Amino acid sequence: MIDMNKKYQTTEGVPVRILCVDAKCDTPVVVLIQYPEQDYIIRLDSVGNPPGTDKPYITEVPKYTDFKKGDPVMVREHGMGSWLRRYFSHEKDGAAFTFIDGCTGWTTTETISWDLCRKPTQEELGTPLS
Repeated sequence: MIDMNKKYQTTEGVPVRILCVDAKCDTPVVVLIQYPEQDYIIRLDSVGNPPGTDKPYITEVPKYTDFKKGDPVMVREHGMGSWLRRYFSHEKDGAAFTFIDGCTGWTTTETISWDLCRKPTQEELGTPLS
């Protein structure tokens, strides 16, 4: 099922914005395909297929696509109280990895995976390390 809260792209990698997922018809999903030269609006079935096909037209964008090695991130484990500052290393099988103990790729090659990983807010970026 296509979810309004997830990011999508066409199978060719073109950005997609989900406009609607609950239209009352055979193609309840309405999407805006954002080509550089022009936008297009198309309708898809509930799993992202064009009418009359079983071939998906859109796919979910991998979770950490916008993250680059060395980016500052905020991480924590489920149930852990506060967010920790770390530097992003890589993604593997949907899990985010950071360099250990707040180190960077310049100082270590050791990494650790986390349940939760997000980009820091502007306020968090502006707060000095303690």
